[in-house]
Amino acid sequence: MPDNRGSMPPMDDKFLKERYDYELARKEKLSDSLGMPVSVVILLSGLVVTMIRGFTYTKLWLTVPFGVLVAFDVFALGRCLWFLAHAYHGQTYEQLPSLGELYDVWQKYYAYYGGTDHEEGEKPDETASMDADIEFEDNFRYRIIKAADQNRASNISKQSCLHLGIVWLFALLVATAVSSVPYAIDQIFAPSKVPVMHLDNLDQGRGSLMPTQQQPAAAAPSAPAAPKPQPQANTPPKEK
Repeated sequence: MPDNRGSMPPMDDKFLKERYDYELARKEKLSDSLGMPVSVVILLSGLVVTMIRGFTYTKLWLTVPFGVLVAFDVFALGRCLWFLAHAYHGQTYEQLPSLGELYDVWQKYYAYYGGTDHEEGEKPDETASMDADIEFEDNFRYRIIKAADQNRASNISKQSCLHLGIVWLFALLVATAVSSVPYAIDQIFAPSKVPVMHLDNLDQGRGSLMPTQQQPAAAAPSAPAAPKPQPQANTPPKEK
């Protein structure tokens, strides 16, 4: 059976470039999928804080299970945030060199194989140019493979952290729903808070009224009215 291992063609540049682009697109897709879990975490953390502040802690048979569930809520919240943060910031990705850097590398290979500087419009040394092209393609192919492999490993780690973050988010959701049961019972039996005014604070409360809220002062007694004038009697006629 003939051995065809020596006649295998090199890896296709198009295939390598597609794999590199695929890993970059996968990175962006994983980053975009973090938005929904983060929004749910913010909502649940606010609900947990509200329950902790609103619980009365007056009944032991409700306080003990509520405290255990809330402690698990806080633990699950911390683990969820750690995995989501690690999924967003914990990986390193490798980029290909810029076009200017690639051209500088080709020029170094060209000079290494005996190529000399040529004026614009002149043909370069064909032998040195061919050797530089072969060496450059091999090096560029190696860079694509190395970057694609590094990005693939980062995406695997990113996806794993995202999966674990969602698992702890689900645990946080269940624990929050269960802890809301003793919280709701506590709110039902909680005494209503009615403000009480003590007699010794009554006078002090009156003094603290706003000027517009104070009772109007009693009107001063008015001066006695003048006697009603009587009509003047008719004057008798004078005798002549």
